[in-house]
Amino acid sequence: MKIALFYNKENVGDVLILKSNDEIPTTYKRFNDLVAIYNSDKLIGYNYFDASSLGFDLKNGINYHPSKELINKINLIIKENNLEEIEVIEPNFKVGLVKECEDIEGTH
Repeated sequence: MKIALFYNKENVGDVLILKSNDEIPTTYKRFNDLVAIYNSDKLIGYNYFDASSLGFDLKNGINYHPSKELINKINLIIKENNLEEIEVIEPNFKVGLVKECEDIEGTH
């Protein structure tokens, strides 16, 4: 499963969020600190509680370039629970420069 990693200890707690898409979760299955997240029967992500115990310096926000060691450690935990392994989604965004714009009445 291709995923993106999210971490925000101050607002979410010590939880590493591994999400594959924008589908709404409907069910969950807990395996100790690992929670598999499903939309109907489709696996759409994982939450890993006590993420700091993994032994990595996790930065707040979207982590587009996690180390191979972190992914291997997560996959080891996932495999121990007979679940689908992960790979990281490469970032897909564009950066642009707005050279001019017009005010639109009634907006901020």
